[in-house]
Amino acid sequence: MIRIPIIVIRVFALAGALFLFIDCAGRIKPWKFKDIYSLDVRVLDTKEWSAKVKRDMKDLEKYYEKGTQILY
Repeated sequence: MIRIPIIVIRVFALAGALFLFIDCAGRIKPWKFKDIYSLDVRVLDTKEWSAKVKRDMKDLEKYYEKGTQILY
């Protein structure tokens, strides 16, 4: 008797997650390139963004480690 409500909850949770995934995936604009240079610019921007995020994550890890040491 309890199995039916659990299955219904799982179905609604899965449907909701799928709906949110499709909604978020639709917001990403496709890359449209007029020439090879626009592709190079896009790749360069992506590499620079990735490098910046990695640097930021290293800094955040240092602060996170200090914060966890204070708690313990």
